[in-house]
Amino acid sequence: MFLITIILILNFFFFQSTMIGTLFGVLYFFILSKKLSKKIFIGLIYAFLLVLSMVLFLGAVIYYFYELNNFVIAIILIILPIAILSLRRSDSNRSNLVNRQWDCNNRFIRPVMGLLRRSFRYRSIHSSQRHYWILTFLYLTLCFILFKYLFIFQTTSAISSPWQIIPNEFFICYFLATLVLLIICWKSKTKKTLILISAHFFLCASVALIIYPIGYGFDQFIHQATEKIIIEHGAIYPKPLYYLGQYSLVVVLSKIFSVSYIWIDKLLVPMMFALFLPAVIYNSFRKAFNFDKNLSLILALIFLILPFSSFIVSTPQNLANFFILIIIFASLPHLTGTTKSLLPLIILCLAALAIHPIAGIAALIFLLLIFLSKRLRKNRLNLRARKAILILFLTASSIIFPAIFLINSKLANLTVKLSLPKTEEIFAFLYKLKFYFINNFHPIFDFAYFYKFNFYLLIFFTIIIIALAYSKKIKLFSAYFFAFSVLLLNFLILKFFFNFKFLINYEKNDYAERVGWLAFCFLIPILLFGIGQFLKKLKKQNILLKIFFLIFACSLITASFYLSYPRADDYETSHFFNTTVADIAATRWIKNDANGKNFIVLANQQVSAAAIREFGFKKYYNNQFYYPVPTSSPLYQYYLQMVNDAPKKEYMAKAAQSVGVELGYFVINKYWWRFHEIVEQAKQTADSYKIINNGEITIFKYKN
Repeated sequence: MFLITIILILNFFFFQSTMIGTLFGVLYFFILSKKLSKKIFIGLIYAFLLVLSMVLFLGAVIYYFYELNNFVIAIILIILPIAILSLRRSDSNRSNLVNRQWDCNNRFIRPVMGLLRRSFRYRSIHSSQRHYWILTFLYLTLCFILFKYLFIFQTTSAISSPWQIIPNEFFICYFLATLVLLIICWKSKTKKTLILISAHFFLCASVALIIYPIGYGFDQFIHQATEKIIIEHGAIYPKPLYYLGQYSLVVVLSKIFSVSYIWIDKLLVPMMFALFLPAVIYNSFRKAFNFDKNLSLILALIFLILPFSSFIVSTPQNLANFFILIIIFASLPHLTGTTKSLLPLIILCLAALAIHPIAGIAALIFLLLIFLSKRLRKNRLNLRARKAILILFLTASSIIFPAIFLINSKLANLTVKLSLPKTEEIFAFLYKLKFYFINNFHPIFDFAYFYKFNFYLLIFFTIIIIALAYSKKIKLFSAYFFAFSVLLLNFLILKFFFNFKFLINYEKNDYAERVGWLAFCFLIPILLFGIGQFLKKLKKQNILLKIFFLIFACSLITASFYLSYPRADDYETSHFFNTTVADIAATRWIKNDANGKNFIVLANQQVSAAAIREFGFKKYYNNQFYYPVPTSSPLYQYYLQMVNDAPKKEYMAKAAQSVGVELGYFVINKYWWRFHEIVEQAKQTADSYKIINNGEITIFKYKN
């Protein structure tokens, strides 16, 4: 271990070899994960996630107080083995189920029993294995075809949805691949099937990664630019309190493996989603409820019936959402009493807090609920005192997010207005809770959008049915119900009593929606538990019911897959467009044309993303970025005036004067709905103009 650490340190200090970094980086994490798994009796994959969490948290703390240079990363690489090796080996984390299995299946009995079983059932086992490998080969073939589709249709041109360019045959192939994988899980007797499930998770989460090679969304470009500065200079100033966990993990992994930070950043959330979540779901249900292997495998795959748009792109919020899901599922064995140690959950909670405060605080509330429920049972306090403590904690937790937002708004001088909700807002919210029945005479899309528009109601009623059917076992999920209730109250307060005036209109509900989504996450284990109980009964039913379930489950997963990405169809039209080569060309032309003079640009957010990608955070005027940043930039309001009213010279003059420059550029993309009208109007007011990439973008230059 010492030699591997030294080689890694020498590599990122002197050689920067990707081959050396990858080889010894994999060995470093494998050995540490192996040692940690033996120390606290957890699976190797789970241990690997905990090691990454320790890197993340340690890097975030050091970065906040100092910086992340090569010397600091070398210290982190040295500290980690020492910390893991110093942990005391404890049997408290070993489940009773595992103990029973070890007693019955020791090293002498197990081989003998296996030999006897094989001698009597050779033919059936041989046939079963042959079917398993045929189905596996079929799934891998379909998976290869699906990835080939994605690479064939990747684009650097502007599209509002990946489904605009991917043919319908792709979804037929995806449905068949999901069906084959579900059959494999149904028949599987081995944990190795998790590899196939992880491959399917990665396929689901990597459409944006492959289709948009330049990048997806807006936030990702900002975070990558920040990570670049940290890699080059050790820190970015002023240091943000948020997002440090993702920044530190990307920077450390980039240094260790000697791989571009851009690829580490792009792959981070999709890869972690694919590698860790299926394994944690599988092991949690195995340990907590002693579910069969094939049943636990099906539940890991069935998770994909839930739209997973949070995990298709790497941002701190999405990474934190991933961690809270891991915490939620990893807590199941603790709540059922099959696992004792809270150390893994504490490490994961610290990681979530280091990445994003919203998800981190939700994780902390849940962890404290678990701790309180255990401590209060052991404590000698009377029932009234225990109830009082629990009620006090739940009450404080129910207003924690509003309180934090108010405090943060005062410290950051942001305008957050408190007001009583309007009657029409409440009625509009309640109206959305009704069932939507869709009939556009297209059964496939009608089914998908019925699922989308009624998703939360369907989940809510399903949870009620599960709670009534398994009223005794459902008590094990009391901490989940409490966490859901607390976060739901926070969501309602933020939605109806808070007005985030510093955000643009379409983002004003973002904070409340994030808390609402986190609340929903705590119902997912209950939903999967109910599905697991249903599958136990389904196994005893006739083949027709089993076939119906397989087809229905695959239809839901396919619908969820389609709904997890932006769409442009007869039901909904996305107004999101990706950053393109034309956007990049426009920003480069503007930089060259300005010839060193100070200037501003009024453009949409994808052009701003291209500028950040190309030049980082190059220019600021009075703490205002020279391209519009939609969340907070006054320049974006001037841009909206130019495109929604008219491209008047006075709007550009006011924008330029607001930051004290004399040169301004107005950029309009061809996909804007009034493009031709705006271009003709701007030609009358601008001093000159430039056409980029055969008319994909037109740039207008204004001098004051």
